[in-house]
Amino acid sequence: EDQLFANTILLRLADAFRGGNTQIRLSVVRVFLIERKHHDNRKHNQCKGLLSMGRVANHVELLKRVKSVFNSGGDSESNALALVLFGCWADFANENAQIRYLILSSLVSPHENEVRASLFAAGCFCEISDDFACITLEMLFNMMNSHAVSLPIKLAAAQVFAKFKSSYSVAKKAYKVVAQF
Repeated sequence: EDQLFANTILLRLADAFRGGNTQIRLSVVRVFLIERKHHDNRKHNQCKGLLSMGRVANHVELLKRVKSVFNSGGDSESNALALVLFGCWADFANENAQIRYLILSSLVSPHENEVRASLFAAGCFCEISDDFACITLEMLFNMMNSHAVSLPIKLAAAQVFAKFKSSYSVAKKAYKVVAQF
């Protein structure tokens, strides 16, 4: 019964995000950022957060509702907020190819706030996914070496490196990419 109640609340928050204005969307994002921060603080205890894959029964519906905001052709601020939500939901959004594509394609957006939000989301996905980290690694090196990318974006991109899982495949890929330069 508690899990049903929690899932209902999550769906209502997603509905508020989908139908709300920028202030409401920002408030919804803050709720999930706070939950993510608490989850990150409890990682050393191996505690599963409220937004873990096993605890969110209707994760597909949550993703659909937020993705509809991104796909509506709205403003870049709404897109950025949707990307931050995807990052907060990385545990269950990670397996969705469309969400992964949105995050990666937003890394080359002309809007700086979308790029920053996609960097946040990419960092969240890289914490749990080796294959996503490998793809992101190449994109980050391209960003870092591009003269068209601003210094604040390059600094934000550099912070994503710290979130990569330390696996052999990612380390090997990083070595190959660095060797190219």
